[in-house]
Amino acid sequence: MKFVFKDYKLLSPSESLEILSIRNSKAIRDISLDGGIIDIQTHKNWILNLPNNSYFAMIFNDEIVGGVNFYNGFWGIFYKSGVEPLVKSAFAYLFLSKILKDSDLIYSKIKLNNQNALRFNQFFGFEIVKSDEIYTLELKKSKFNSLNNRLINRVKSLADSSKVEFI
Repeated sequence: MKFVFKDYKLLSPSESLEILSIRNSKAIRDISLDGGIIDIQTHKNWILNLPNNSYFAMIFNDEIVGGVNFYNGFWGIFYKSGVEPLVKSAFAYLFLSKILKDSDLIYSKIKLNNQNALRFNQFFGFEIVKSDEIYTLELKKSKFNSLNNRLINRVKSLADSSKVEFI
């Protein structure tokens, strides 16, 4: 299996449009902090101003399956529908592992109605530090590195046995 993280700035026009299409799907908008539809020109302009290596398309076996980012200390991730749970978890594990090589603490913000994302983040060791209009979570490197249960070990095994590329 091959897991590729491709910087949004390096995406072809069709790849960029595919990411935008996933992001603009109703399922993703319903759980996003900003649930509005993004037009193509706004998307293109936004990408031009992104710092390098902050937003990535996730490509599994040559198919874009979602996007992930780490910017200003916060991470976020989204997937198109139909992506297998183990593949989702492997992408998240690989990305979090990369972030936590250089950071001791990362954060996430999640809408209160997005319980799936809350549980997903908690699976990787995130803990709620604030809960008002949204959840704010934090993940400590030490907590992430100490994760040890049957499911996380299966995710680690898949990630370790796969080809991984950041471009």
